[in-house]
Amino acid sequence: MDVLFVCTGNTCRSPMAAARFNQLAGLDGPHASSAGIAAREGQTASPAAIEAAAGLYGLQLEPHRSVPLDDDLMRKAGLVVAMTPSHKDWILRRYPAYADKVHVMTAFGGDGDPERGIRDPFGGSVQEYRDTLLAMEPHLQAILAYTRSTRPDTEV
Repeated sequence: MDVLFVCTGNTCRSPMAAARFNQLAGLDGPHASSAGIAAREGQTASPAAIEAAAGLYGLQLEPHRSVPLDDDLMRKAGLVVAMTPSHKDWILRRYPAYADKVHVMTAFGGDGDPERGIRDPFGGSVQEYRDTLLAMEPHLQAILAYTRSTRPDTEV
C-alpha cells in the first residue's frame, strides 16, 4: 500500500514524513511520497527541514521538489495521510471520492487523537523541525504497521 503524506507547501512536514517512512519501510516495504495542498511545483525542502532530517536520521531531502496535490496522486495512493484536520477537510472537500483513504496522521499510534494534528514548524528553528519530525515518529511507525497489515478490514 503506497502512502501519500500531505501538508500545505510540501517543503517540510510531508517530505520529512515520506523520507522517514521510506527509511523505516526499507527497499521491499510500502513506498511513500508527498504533496501539498498549496504547493508551488518544484520548490526545494526548507533548509531547516533538510538539516533536521539529516541530523536525526541521516535522511537526504536535498533532491526533494514540491508537488501540488492532484487527482492522479489521490487515485494512486492507497492511504492519504494529512498532517492536520484542516488539511484533511480541504482534501475531502476537493476529492470526496477518496474519503475512505484520507486520515490525519495523529489518528495512527500515539494517543490516536486525529484532532491534534502535527504542528507546522515553518519559519521556526532547526530544533523546531527536529521536534516536529520526532513528534511524527510514533505515528509513522503505526502507519507502517498498518500498511503492512494483511487484514484488509483493519480499522485505523
